[in-house]
Amino acid sequence: MSEQNAASGAERYGLLPSLSSKLLLLTFIWVSFIIAMLAYTMMLTWEFERATELGSTVTELRAQTYRSDLMSNPSITQADYREILAGYERNLERLRKDSGWMRMVFPRVGDSAERIEAGIDEVNREWAYVLRPMVESARISRTAFNPDTVRMVTEEFTALEQEITLMRQTVLWRARFVQITLICLAVVSLFVIMYLLLTWVIRPTDRIKEAIESITAGVFSMRLKPETSSLEFGRIAQGLNRMTASLEGLMNNLAEKVSEKTAAYEAQNRRLSQLYEITSFFGETHSVEELCDDFAERLPRLTLAEASSIWLLDESGAKLTFAAGSGLHRDTFAAMIDEPVPYESVRPLLGETCSADMFVGTAKNLVPRVRGTDRTLYTFIYPFAVRTGAKDLGVFILYSNSIPRIDPDSRRQYESFGSHFGLAIDNQRLIERDRQYAVVHERNLMAQGLHDSIAQTLSFLNLQIQFLEDGLKKNDRGFVDDSLKLIKEGLQQSYDDVRELLLNFRERLHSESFNEAVRIVAQRFEAQSGCRVEVPNYGREGDLSPRQMLQVIFIIQEALSNVRKHARASRVRIEIDNSSDYTVSVIDDGQGLDPAIVAERQRTHVGLNIMRERASRIGATVEIKSVSPSGTCVRLTIPAHERVAH
Repeated sequence: MSEQNAASGAERYGLLPSLSSKLLLLTFIWVSFIIAMLAYTMMLTWEFERATELGSTVTELRAQTYRSDLMSNPSITQADYREILAGYERNLERLRKDSGWMRMVFPRVGDSAERIEAGIDEVNREWAYVLRPMVESARISRTAFNPDTVRMVTEEFTALEQEITLMRQTVLWRARFVQITLICLAVVSLFVIMYLLLTWVIRPTDRIKEAIESITAGVFSMRLKPETSSLEFGRIAQGLNRMTASLEGLMNNLAEKVSEKTAAYEAQNRRLSQLYEITSFFGETHSVEELCDDFAERLPRLTLAEASSIWLLDESGAKLTFAAGSGLHRDTFAAMIDEPVPYESVRPLLGETCSADMFVGTAKNLVPRVRGTDRTLYTFIYPFAVRTGAKDLGVFILYSNSIPRIDPDSRRQYESFGSHFGLAIDNQRLIERDRQYAVVHERNLMAQGLHDSIAQTLSFLNLQIQFLEDGLKKNDRGFVDDSLKLIKEGLQQSYDDVRELLLNFRERLHSESFNEAVRIVAQRFEAQSGCRVEVPNYGREGDLSPRQMLQVIFIIQEALSNVRKHARASRVRIEIDNSSDYTVSVIDDGQGLDPAIVAERQRTHVGLNIMRERASRIGATVEIKSVSPSGTCVRLTIPAHERVAH
């Protein structure tokens, strides 16, 4: 596939499909050409300079040849003579050294190089075999040079100089030609670069700009032709075409998508409103039967099913029993109630779309059927779990003939219904269990109170009746009268105890404040016992919860009852200390108590145990001690950190 893409790219974009590769190659070629031309120009300049130096050397040698006849003059010293010869030799040596350079340079300027090299060789021979022997001979004989010989040598130098000049002109012409060529190429390359930029960059960019402007104006039908200038712009054109096609599709399907989104939001809002309705109902206080009946009635309306049924697990957690239903025929109700269904036969089907054939054995009772036949009333059956956390409480089942499939969102919604329903059932069972526990506990406290008061009084009456029988048998009138008096006192005591218990267990805090409730209890105690009770006004009430205040009232009642029964007091004072710790003290001026007896009877004295049990419920403590000079103090203390904890 990659080879086919590469082949198609090569056919469309040429050997160099990428714009970056084209620019890099052109830059490399242009820079390489400029460097080569500059190097050639520098070489020509270097040749011109060497040719100029060579011409200067030949000119100087010609001048020295004209001055050679002065060497025979006696005024020229031997040192000057040697200096002149040495200068001539140096110039000739420079020409000989340049002969090697001529072999390298001169071939570029035609046959001038061969003639210059031959002229240099000829000048060296003339000096070695003609001019120098003549100079030495003239120096020795003091005679003048032969003019023809000097003219011959100077003509050789003149011819050599002309050849060098011709060569220098040729080099100069070539240098100017290269410079003019560079100027022309620079102008041509400018137009070439402008054309390439126009073809490779500007025109594709303009086409893309026009396409973007069309898209901005809302014209999504425009498509760019496949770009052949470069691979980059081709990819941009393809991407832009895909984007415009996608935008065109979006615009064409916008109404449909808006409708789909609106329907999705409406479905979500409907599910939220249904969930709010369910949770609001489950948040209210209802019995388990009411929860099941109402939930079964709501399910067909909330789920669009034709009918529903609710099954709850029994105490063993192994079998499902019918609890409620909606949309079912009464014959179906009777069939469902007949026999419980094993939970294990239903558990694998939870959350699935089921048919009647999937319910086998006793699980068939979950499926409504036509009376007297085995034909089912509903085609599609959807069982869902009723659970709270990891605890299974039962199942609810939806029946339908028109809903072949439940979408995932609705399935999660119905599973949420089951979780909230399970939580409501579990909470209601806990509330009922707490209510039963409270009733049992209050009955226990009442039984303890009866045992502490009435049972003891009845035991006393039974004993007095035995004494009365003995007195009657012995015909002891005084003993009989005393026994009758004690029996009457015992009956009155029993009446007072029963009346006090009834009043105490009816006691609740209603609209009155806590201080007012304490005063009502004190006034009732005064009416029953004839003992005066002092309740000072302590102003601000303590920060106690209703449960704490109720238990404090019960403890005050129990302490006053003990005063009536045992203290033989004439006055009682109730003190409340509303500081850091909340303290209530019930102080009487009765006969007091023996701490040893209190410690001995602590476990068997029902009244004391009741006070301590009620105090422990609210995190408080009860302390009983004697006061000076006589009397007893019952002190209830609620620590500061427990005042609003209960």
